[in-house]
Amino acid sequence: MNMISFFWRCLYDPSAYCLALREWKFKALAYFLLVSLAASIFSDICTIPVFAEFINREGAHISRQIPECEIGAGGFEIAQKHAVFVKLTSGKNFIAFTPDFVSPKEMEGLAMAFERDWISLNTGAGNEKRIPYSEIWANYSALYPDETSLQINPQNAEKFFESLKSAAFYFLPLFNFALAAVSSAIMVFSILIPTHLLALRVMKNPRIFSSLKIGMIASTPAILFSSAGQIFGMSSFATLVFALMSFAIVWKMMRRIAVLQIIEGGGE
Repeated sequence: MNMISFFWRCLYDPSAYCLALREWKFKALAYFLLVSLAASIFSDICTIPVFAEFINREGAHISRQIPECEIGAGGFEIAQKHAVFVKLTSGKNFIAFTPDFVSPKEMEGLAMAFERDWISLNTGAGNEKRIPYSEIWANYSALYPDETSLQINPQNAEKFFESLKSAAFYFLPLFNFALAAVSSAIMVFSILIPTHLLALRVMKNPRIFSSLKIGMIASTPAILFSSAGQIFGMSSFATLVFALMSFAIVWKMMRRIAVLQIIEGGGE
């Protein structure tokens, strides 16, 4: 039976579950990865065009505003004696370069700031992560031992955005796939215990791996609908509804699976 057919057969066909219980071992992992891959496609549709559009719109505009500065063994050096705020096309401050420090109020509206002793990354909710220049230089000099400094200027910034745009088409799908796999695993394991308890009531000595396979297959629509919901801006509450839908499918199919196993003379 084609694995992709499980995407819809999981809604009504107990024989699909029985086949998985009877024959799937490593195929269970293959199915999980297939579902995660399908879910990640929706994330790709949402993120890749937005990221590419941002780079096309903002890359050159940001690059032109980057001041001449460098990071080396001695720390951060910038020619300007005052703070330089790089703006987006909307006029909003995006990055700051300063020989001193950026105030917490100014940092709230920035993505990052090159300050006197470190780079500050805005992590949201008034929090920031500071990366010392000594750490940055140690990593950079290990990769490029012949370089005496890391030059930051408009030309290098433009090259960086071009490289970022090219890399995005390779790394964003990988990132989205990994994120989809984690989200799928959370969805499956969230119904594993109730699925196993239900299996104990209607099946003869079910294994936890059997319950895992049933829960995984039953979660397929929820995983795909939840991922597709990103396109339509669905809330996290919708994800909870989809998780409940998974258990509803388990509840509907479990007894039919048990009956079919008895008829077939199988079972686990």
